[in-house]
Amino acid sequence: MSKNKDTTIVIVVTASVLLGFLMALSLVSTDKWDTSDINEIPMTDVANTLFNEYGVALVVLGILLTASVLGGIFLAREEVED
Repeated sequence: MSKNKDTTIVIVVTASVLLGFLMALSLVSTDKWDTSDINEIPMTDVANTLFNEYGVALVVLGILLTASVLGGIFLAREEVED
């Protein structure tokens, strides 16, 4: 790559990271969370809800994540010339 393209990529990535950081910071600093109604939920209830009510969605999400990891590996590997 040329130096101009490298500089452009660095600027875009830096601007994206800074924008994301500013968005997260504004979200955290402006919201006042009401902590008076916090109830503990047993982990068994969370697990039962995930696997009983959202079982199909959980399987589809697992398949999508697996496909994305395999796609990332495919795109990241270097081509070897004979």
